[in-house]
Amino acid sequence: MLSKGRRQGGFTLVELAIVLVIIGLLLGMAMKGQQLIFGAKVKSLAQQFNKFDTANQIFYERYGQYPGDGCTRSNPTSIAHCRGYRDGRLTSGTEYNAYWSALTTMTNILTPSDRDSVFGQDWNLCCAIQSYSPGGAVYDLPGGAQVDFRIYCAYDQKFDDGRNNRGIARASRGYNENTDCWQTNTKMDAWRGLVF
Repeated sequence: MLSKGRRQGGFTLVELAIVLVIIGLLLGMAMKGQQLIFGAKVKSLAQQFNKFDTANQIFYERYGQYPGDGCTRSNPTSIAHCRGYRDGRLTSGTEYNAYWSALTTMTNILTPSDRDSVFGQDWNLCCAIQSYSPGGAVYDLPGGAQVDFRIYCAYDQKFDDGRNNRGIARASRGYNENTDCWQTNTKMDAWRGLVF
């Protein structure tokens, strides 16, 4: 039994309402922060691909061929190691590996850290995807489904044609220019063609 003059402990409706409003604001800020992070990753991915394209053109202007093309060693230390058969495409494992060496250790056009993707792995080059071979090779992440669908889909919609099966940005999972990229949290395989 309560004695007169003593209140029972607890929260009033006003106090509860204030706490719920504060929690709602914090959740809203966290969600907006997540959107900003994803937006920054999409822009970072675009900048990285632009850097690769620029590096390819710089290498071509300096040496009259594309990085890796005609290389007979996986880790060339001079352009003399890349004077073999050149066809303007990268078509072998040796040429794929030589591509990165030619741009980094051989010429310092790129640094090794420039290969770091926003997905936490280094970009590799892979064989041409059927019916898709600008430059004869594509940028790929090794080990299967490594690419965050949301980021790559948004990249494709903003900087390419927005379709997973055409253009220079391709993916194993279907989407198009009308897909809400942010509704699916999954990993997928994705490729981007070399622009030669």
